[in-house]
Amino acid sequence: MGKFVKFLGIVIILAVVGLIAWWATPVAEPPANTPAPAPEKVAPPTIKVAAPVQVAPPVQVAAPVAPPAPVVETPPVAQPALPPDPRLDLATALPDFLNIVQSGDYLTATEDYLALPPNTSAQQVLAGLQQNPNFPQMVQMAVDTMRAAQSVAPSFNDAGDVATYTFPAPVDGQPSVRWRKVDGKWTLDGFGGN
Repeated sequence: MGKFVKFLGIVIILAVVGLIAWWATPVAEPPANTPAPAPEKVAPPTIKVAAPVQVAPPVQVAAPVAPPAPVVETPPVAQPALPPDPRLDLATALPDFLNIVQSGDYLTATEDYLALPPNTSAQQVLAGLQQNPNFPQMVQMAVDTMRAAQSVAPSFNDAGDVATYTFPAPVDGQPSVRWRKVDGKWTLDGFGGN
């Protein structure tokens, strides 16, 4: 069956090529007042057909089977450890608060480092602070006092949950800054005697 289809395909291709060649050949026009020549007699072409060939039926051969891949146990991928919460240690809480305020992310500073009144969101507290016409000066005072606190050793209350940084000379009018540990995290508790 396969050879017959190939043979038929070749015959069709040759017929198409012959048709294209005939169509592309220019026809010479006979000169005026000259009778057309008589067509030549041509013997029809002889087509030889080969005798059918006996073909053995196809034999099915199984596809090669590769041996199974060895099982390789891969160790679990370690997830990157989250950095520890800087609020857990006073030594990291103060510089973290300073960096957040200096970046201008006052909402994160309010959420993470201010003890919020009950039933009050950080957005509400920040909106109230920003309505104060002295808000830019308050931010600068917070930055200045936190910078100064980094060079002063804090004093702690007996419980160890309140740290007060007292400055040798007032910073922006503030003699000290106080931090309080709430639920294991250090928060800004106030400036001066507040």
